[in-house]
Amino acid sequence: MPLSHRNLLLFIPSVIVLVVTSAAALSVSTPVELTVTSHPPASVHLPHARPLAGGGTAGPYCTRVLLQGRPSRIRDPSRFFHALRLRANATRPHGLELCFHRNATVGPCKCAASQWQKMPKSGLWMQVISPYDYRILDFRMPADPSRSVVVSTEEEFLLHRVVFFVVGLVLMVVAHTLSESVVFYYGGAMTIGIFLVILIILFQGMKLLPTGRKSSLAIFAYSSVVGMTTYFLHYLSGMLRSVLVEIGIAEDMHNPLGIFALVCVVLAGAWFGYWGVRKLVLAEDGSVDEGVAYFVEWAILIVSAVMILQSSLDYLFAFAALIFCVIIKAIARIEGKSKVLHYIFGNSSRYGDFFEDYSSMNGGRQDGKLHGGYQRRTESRNSPLAASPGSAKSLSQGVARDSFYSTFHTTPERRKFSKEEYEAFTREETKKAMKQLLSSPDFNRWALANADRISVAPPGGNYSSSNSNQQRHRFLGLF
Repeated sequence: MPLSHRNLLLFIPSVIVLVVTSAAALSVSTPVELTVTSHPPASVHLPHARPLAGGGTAGPYCTRVLLQGRPSRIRDPSRFFHALRLRANATRPHGLELCFHRNATVGPCKCAASQWQKMPKSGLWMQVISPYDYRILDFRMPADPSRSVVVSTEEEFLLHRVVFFVVGLVLMVVAHTLSESVVFYYGGAMTIGIFLVILIILFQGMKLLPTGRKSSLAIFAYSSVVGMTTYFLHYLSGMLRSVLVEIGIAEDMHNPLGIFALVCVVLAGAWFGYWGVRKLVLAEDGSVDEGVAYFVEWAILIVSAVMILQSSLDYLFAFAALIFCVIIKAIARIEGKSKVLHYIFGNSSRYGDFFEDYSSMNGGRQDGKLHGGYQRRTESRNSPLAASPGSAKSLSQGVARDSFYSTFHTTPERRKFSKEEYEAFTREETKKAMKQLLSSPDFNRWALANADRISVAPPGGNYSSSNSNQQRHRFLGLF
């Protein structure tokens, strides 16, 4: 009995040591894991971190924060233009490192060396992500009980994303119209020309600064910044005022001269843009060159697509918005074509009776039959009863009855032309028709009376433009 009591006394300390060791090993191998949600916005104060397995009690210590965004895009699509702002604020940023990733298979603080980033000296780390995203934030830090780290989330509405979406959609819809608008080319080229003239004047004026010719290019690049540009403009205005005073022009004339110089600069830039459009954009007949219009339309479409993709931080939402805008573009294009066709056929419907009469007078063929009654129809049209509905109905019935098969009309066998033969045949027949037209004295009198309305296209211009138009519409399709 004393022996068993002695064994029991030896067994109890062994069990206590084993339990303590297991708890310590468990605490070392499992870092602290916290979950932060984006909705509603949350703020979490990180507890004291635990050391990694094998790192000893001296560190490094690790804490993992799991960031969970909104669960579903379909059930909650109202955050299309929003962003989730994640902040980490530390009281003692020295030695604190962060790893921001989305790979859940990587263990706590097991990121690659290139993924770790140091906490800024200000103690505030901030990142903007999609409200529907899922991310992991690992903290690695030395042992410091006085360190305090707070992780918070906040949803923010981004107005410029709305502007990107609206401008991108408008540009995509009107891309074809802008590419063929002469006003668009003149306005854009004149605006660019004005800025170019101002930049050239600034660049030439900065050569007069006491900085040497070698660094003038760098100063010109820095002048795009608002502060540097303001400084140089102030410097140039002071220099110009001193020059005008030395010439003998009073200070009362400085403002009118400045306004006059500004107007001259604007006109020079506008003329530069106008000249560029005339030389590079317009064709010989005054319309926009087809190649230029084709390139500009696709450039506008690409820019609009990029702007739409930038309208949301969520990639799936941005891609869905792009598809939505493409569908709207296609529908608008189809609606525009249908309205034009409806307008054309609506205007041509008023001539429907004329075409029906014409087909009846010329013996329209139906199922191998030739309708007669041309002379009787002509006489009836000249009679005062031609306008009455009853007479028209009886006349149409008479025409339908007096129909018979043709016995003297023969249709020659048709021969298929190749493309070259068809073009040659068309060219030859057109020449014959033009010779007959020009030999007519009535046409000569009409041409003399309407000489100001006749214009001659450049050789091959009409054919090439129509051919390029067909190729363009065939390639663009709905666009």
